[in-house]
Amino acid sequence: MKKEIGLNTIIEVLSRIINFTMTIIISRLLGPAALGVVSAAQAISAYVIMFGDFGTNNEAIRSISKEEGSVKRILRIVFSYRILFSILMLVLSVILYVIGILTQPIIYLFIIVSILTNFLPSFVFLGLRKFKYNGLMNFVNSIVTLVVFIILILTFENVVVFPIALMVGTSSAILFSFIILYKHALLSKKLPKKEEFLPFLKTSMVLGINMVFARIYYDFDIIMLSIMLDSVAVGIYSAAFKIIQILWFLPHMYVTYALPIITKIIKEKIEELGNYISNVLAYLFVLIGFIVLVALSYTEDILNLLFGEEFSGGALTLTILLFSFIVLVVKTVFGNVLVAMREENYLLKLSIFCSVFNVLANLLLIPFIGIIGAAISTLITELILLILEVIKVKGLVKFSFPITTVVKSMLVTGIVIMLLNVIEWHFLFEVVIGLVLYLLFLYIGKESSVRTVVNQFKTGVKK
Repeated sequence: MKKEIGLNTIIEVLSRIINFTMTIIISRLLGPAALGVVSAAQAISAYVIMFGDFGTNNEAIRSISKEEGSVKRILRIVFSYRILFSILMLVLSVILYVIGILTQPIIYLFIIVSILTNFLPSFVFLGLRKFKYNGLMNFVNSIVTLVVFIILILTFENVVVFPIALMVGTSSAILFSFIILYKHALLSKKLPKKEEFLPFLKTSMVLGINMVFARIYYDFDIIMLSIMLDSVAVGIYSAAFKIIQILWFLPHMYVTYALPIITKIIKEKIEELGNYISNVLAYLFVLIGFIVLVALSYTEDILNLLFGEEFSGGALTLTILLFSFIVLVVKTVFGNVLVAMREENYLLKLSIFCSVFNVLANLLLIPFIGIIGAAISTLITELILLILEVIKVKGLVKFSFPITTVVKSMLVTGIVIMLLNVIEWHFLFEVVIGLVLYLLFLYIGKESSVRTVVNQFKTGVKK
């Protein structure tokens, strides 16, 4: 199990780096305006993935985790829904094009990518805890996409090659995953029965509605920016946002592994859940301290290095978004617990409230302070959600915040920042030195989570 988790994590990180690399290539070759066009199209098409899923992914993982023999039944239910949705989406796309609401070809190319993405059976591999298959599927997707993208972008130097490459990569991953399902006799030609199809959709519907509103405060600001500002501003904001997206592998990986684990804990021994939450938070706050260090010192350097000096105006935006990411990471722990405990109705209420708040905050702030206003709106929204989710989980499970870890990590972060201000080296060297000093000081300060990792590493080396 640990080897599979490790393999899946490595591949997930690699996949995100590959996707991020393609974004950098577009930025370097075609500039901020091109990145703005791509980001706006991706933001719109992301809603196709969301409605194509509509909670069926998480519900499928929960169902398969509890009853592994239900894979065939769940698979045919989920895919039947997604086939129906895809047909509806294609018809709607034609109508929107004919009446002139959406006329950019790149948007429709990304919509096709989104439809294909919904047929990746990751929920089967995650529900069965066959993480290596999920990792290999993502690896095939990323590698094929990258190869096709490089060939096309060097030949045509046009942003439309990006979604085309994604289509080829996703199709290859679907073929690969279906071969695995076929070999394990998990595919079924039968259509789902009405009495199993409708109850499943009814259960997943609440999760789906929650996803809709969660998506609004997640990336609706990019859509609003594309309407209220020009493509260059959207591109600069998107560059900062892409850095946050590549960091999302951390909460994404946590959700991937933790949902089936937490579901099992709740089923077998719920009293252990409090200790589980406290331990996870301790490790997270060690990570957070280092992110704070980077957010306060190196955002302009990062943007210049990755995207070029044209994007340096997004430094403050990136700083604010990094603090939003910190809140998101902590919030993921509590949100995942609430999903596992089937508190979808509460999460739905939160999502509706915060979606409305986020849209109003964007409408108020973007006209006055532009992309910084969009970043501030995201940060405030995430903070409100975190507070409300913590309050709810506190009422369900007894756990304690690692206050000592928080104090130590913030104190050490401040000390390291002051020490780094003394030296004048390339920022990458400073970041590496900062990380070493940060962990060293925490180890000397007897931070238990750091010492545990070090001891596990020593044990692994000895073996």
